[in-house]
Amino acid sequence: HAAGLPTLSSAMAPRKGRRKAKVALEVEIGQGLVGQAAAEGERILVPDVQKDSRYRYIDILPETRSEAVIPLKIEDRVLGVLDVQSDQVNAFHPNDLLIIEALADTIARAVEGARLYSDLRRRAEARLRDQRKGLRTKAGDLKSDADTQRLLHELQVHQIELEMQNA
Repeated sequence: HAAGLPTLSSAMAPRKGRRKAKVALEVEIGQGLVGQAAAEGERILVPDVQKDSRYRYIDILPETRSEAVIPLKIEDRVLGVLDVQSDQVNAFHPNDLLIIEALADTIARAVEGARLYSDLRRRAEARLRDQRKGLRTKAGDLKSDADTQRLLHELQVHQIELEMQNA
């Protein structure tokens, strides 16, 4: 990919009749239909991919004739892209798009929830490590205090012994 351009990874499943296997693709932000939807944060509907210069042909999906690309967004932030393809020209009815957009919204919320959970867990683990480190330090300090108390007691005993000898 071009230097400096961010990328996003995409997983896809082949069409019916083929063994289902996931294939990871690297897509440059702003390049192709998926990359453009990610860059602009807007839905792209292509009734006939053969008539759209942004379309990227993918060997494992040769039957693609139409495509709907919906950004996965939380507020104005794009988290990813849902790319739906059909083997028929002009395949996506407005009702299909409503369902696909609702699915994209649900996926975006799930992805954001997972990200927030992961961040929260990472912060909690770091805080727990810091607290354990602090407890170890305090335990060491307590041991030092106990040693100091023992030494003071021994000095007091020694002082009393000296006073008794001098009396």
